[in-house]
Order: sequence, then C-alpha cells, then structure tokens
Amino acid sequence: MTGATQLKDVFLPQMGGEWQRFLDTAQGIPEDHLFTPGAVGHWSVRDAIIHVSAWDEELARLMEQHRTSGEETSYGDDEAVDRLNQAQVD
Repeated sequence: MTGATQLKDVFLPQMGGEWQRFLDTAQGIPEDHLFTPGAVGHWSVRDAIIHVSAWDEELARLMEQHRTSGEETSYGDDEAVDRLNQAQVD
C-alpha cells in the first residue's frame, strides 16, 4: 500500500465523520436562528455553512486538478478571496 493510499484510507473516513458531526450540529440550530446576521461577522449561520461547504468543494476540485495536471491555483490578494467568499454565499 502506498503512502497516498494509506492517507486516503485514513483521511476520507475521518473527513466523512467530521462532516456528519458538522451537519448534525447545523441541524440542531433552530431555523429562525439560521438566517440571523451576526453569527460570523455580518454572516448568518446559514451563510457560514454555505461558506464552509463551498470551500470544501473547491478544495476537492483543486486537489483533483493538482493530481491530474500538477497545476496550482492562486486566488490573488485578500480582497479577491473576500469577493470569492461573498460570491459563494450569494
């Protein structure tokens, strides 16, 4: 078994468990609290959940891109990342 295979065999189940714990926690939040601004800066809990899940999808995409082509992605400066974060939530 290669190091990458071992890492995948350990990491993916652990990641799935952490996502389930995250979702279970989110499901326990009353619906009227999900949309209230202020949970994280001006974002609501709903916005923060979207942000985390969007970056998880982005990370998976980037890892596959790097695996297949070796290509790396730069998002630019902090303002560019902030715009991307807001676009994900919007």
